This record gives sequence, structure tokens and C-alpha cells, in this order.
Amino acid sequence: MNNPVRTFIALELNADLHKTIAGIQNDLKKIDCDVKWVNPAIAHLTLKFLGDVAQKKMDAVKHTFENSLRNFHSFEIEVTQIGAFPRIESPQILWVGLGGNTNMIVEMVGVLEEEFAKLGFAKEKRDFQPHLTLGRMKSRKNSAALTSILQNYSTPQGIRQSIDQVTLFKSTLTSHGPTYEPLSIVPLKAGSGSV
Repeated sequence: MNNPVRTFIALELNADLHKTIAGIQNDLKKIDCDVKWVNPAIAHLTLKFLGDVAQKKMDAVKHTFENSLRNFHSFEIEVTQIGAFPRIESPQILWVGLGGNTNMIVEMVGVLEEEFAKLGFAKEKRDFQPHLTLGRMKSRKNSAALTSILQNYSTPQGIRQSIDQVTLFKSTLTSHGPTYEPLSIVPLKAGSGSV
């Protein structure tokens, strides 16, 4: 069995964040926009999408993943505002922004980009912006009303999570949506601090 493994590196979310994402989605769904919503139960923060990886390369991927992140400390994130890429006035991807110690996430992504480039994985061209994807627009239906809601939406405050591990996932695409299976987990060091 030499099928490639669809792989990505991500931070898992706790029940409070899953619930918050579901609540925001339910508010936005009232506008009746044409959006493909992310399943809130499996929402996560992707740090690096590796794509389809050959089986023979998986040991090197796991090794690089584990070595890249072993010196990072745990940290906290919190939900901030909602927004859209490329911009609120022309929404294509709807997201929840993150605050807290997000510079640690940016540091992690920088290290992962450098280390995986050595294995032949392309670097991400855009600067990393820590966010949780809510959904993707499939058409412009009611997008003006959506923009108005996004500009005036009051995001729940005080929704926080401690990040104490990073996971390398296998993603399997099914007719009911993707399923995710952990391939490797790197626990982060206790206490705050950078690498």
C-alpha cells in the first residue's frame, strides 16, 4: 500500500473554542449566504499544510516535525474579532481572529517553513495570520448583508485556550467531509517563554 498520505500540522482546539465557532456560524447562517461551513467539531489551527506525502517520505516528515518543535513552550490564545479574506468588503474566506501569545504561533510557523523546505516542501508565499476558518463563500449571494454583519459583529470575549501540544495529522477526504487522524504529537514545554 503506497498511497500518499494527505498531511498537515495543526493546533487542536478545546470544547470552548469549538462551541464558540459553532455559535458564530449559527449567527452568520441567518443571513442565508452561500457558504461551505467548516465542521466546528473538527476545526483546528493549521500551521503547515504538507499535502500528499509519499509513504517513503513519512519517516523524514515525522522526524522533522518532532525536532522542529521540541524546544517550544506552552502558551495561551484567545478569540478576538471575526473577519474575511481577502477583505471584509469582498468576503471569500470567513474567519475568527486570534489574540494572546500569537507571536509563538508565528515563530512555530517560521521554523516549520524553514525545516520542511529542506525536505523539498514549498514555503508558503503569504505571511501567516493566526486565524480559525469558519467557512468559504461559494457565491456572492447576500454578501453585502454578510459584510455588514462582519463589520458590526460582537465576538464573545474571554474565550481562551492553553496550547500545550502540536499535532501532525493525516487527513482522509470522505463523502461526509474530512476525517483527521493524529500521526505524531509534540508536547510543548511547561511554562511560558520562547524557543
